[in-house]
Amino acid sequence: MDIRKINTLNRIKEGFITVLDTKKLSECTTNDIVDSAEISKKLSTTITKINKIFSMKLKMIYWEV
Repeated sequence: MDIRKINTLNRIKEGFITVLDTKKLSECTTNDIVDSAEISKKLSTTITKINKIFSMKLKMIYWEV
């Protein structure tokens, strides 16, 4: 995988964790994650990646309970 993609994914994950430290899961938005990760909002693939990661985390949390 391209290093830029890896860096973007890592920033998204870190941004997601940062947002979860400050807000409830039900209050987190894609824009919160993008702002926290300090990545471009213009990338449509970025939003898609965030939504995939977000839904994966939700599924993991759901199945752990």
